[in-house]
Parts: sequence; structure tokens; C-alpha cells
Amino acid sequence: VLVLLNIYLCVQAPFRFGMSKIRIMFQVDEWIKEREKQVRNGRECMILNRMAVHRDYQGKGIGSSFLQYVLENNPRKDLPCQLSTQEPRNVVFYSRLGFKVNSATI
Repeated sequence: VLVLLNIYLCVQAPFRFGMSKIRIMFQVDEWIKEREKQVRNGRECMILNRMAVHRDYQGKGIGSSFLQYVLENNPRKDLPCQLSTQEPRNVVFYSRLGFKVNSATI
């Protein structure tokens, strides 16, 4: 899926959104990565990049079950897990699974 997304961003997205929007998107992505690096402060951790459940299936425990399985069965589960979200409702979701807000930036 990630490979397909990258192909989409590199091939189709510039025609659909224009190069200026794509540049902004990549700048935001770089800013997020830099901010995450600052939050880690040199500590090693697992990074949860992206996770989504189709809206027709949300609220049925699929996302919670999947994330719990990944966290419990990860060979490096001794490491803290870092994630970023732009959605306030996701903070509630991740908090129920034991995540804590380390840094909030607007």
C-alpha cells in the first residue's frame, strides 16, 4: 500500500493538485518528521506511521484489535511506540490503548 501511495504521489498527484500543493505536502511531511525526532530526543522507539480503518468498519474494535496485536507481538515491544495524529478524536482512541500525549503542537 505504501508503495502504491508513493507512486500515486509521484505520478498522479501533481496533475490533480498541482506542484505547489505537492511541495507544501512534502514540506509538512518533513516538518512532522523533524518534530517527531525532537520529541524522541535521541531515544530509540517504534514508530507507528499510519493506520486507518474504513469508516464503514470503525467502532467495531478492528483498529484496537489490530494495534494491540502489533504492539504485543512486535519483537521490539520493549521500546516505546511513537505516533503522530492531526485528529483530536484519534487522541481519544490511542489514549484508550495506553498512549499518552507527549507533545502537542498547533
